[in-house]
Amino acid sequence: MNNSIKFAVLCIFALVILMPCLAEEPPLPHGWRTPTSAETKDEWRNEDADRYLIVRADFNGDGVMDQARMLLRDLGTGLGLFAFVSQKYGTFKTYLLDEKENAAYIEVMGINTVPPGLYKTACGKGYFDCSEGETPEILLRHPAIDYFKEGSANSYFYWDEATEAFKIVGIGD
Repeated sequence: MNNSIKFAVLCIFALVILMPCLAEEPPLPHGWRTPTSAETKDEWRNEDADRYLIVRADFNGDGVMDQARMLLRDLGTGLGLFAFVSQKYGTFKTYLLDEKENAAYIEVMGINTVPPGLYKTACGKGYFDCSEGETPEILLRHPAIDYFKEGSANSYFYWDEATEAFKIVGIGD
């Protein structure tokens, strides 16, 4: 094989491997914006390069990188947690996972990635009795979104393959 053919094969191989990593950024939903640095200046955010505002992982297990972001309403009237799940042809399906009416929640709310694994839920830790349908443990098959209030409670948003949507489970009090 001559050098130009080897180079072409190498380029094609590199594109196939790197394509999931080169996905475009999802468009922000109408009426929402990225928080400013002034709005997220709290010292606890310094521990994360993305200030606990953005996480990237393959939430639904399709081999393509997805994203979750905390956004503020343009009019300053709310905080939202959004998941952007990659679709065919570089598009995204947007899920509003949680919304707080008070934008001041940006001072205390954050997100992080949770690796696959077995986790005790809040009721499994004994914070309260498990209600009907709640389980003391949850097995995450894919990375999940840890949605937390700094120094307080947290919940996991995880992809449910049966419903092809996100579900939420309380983890901490």
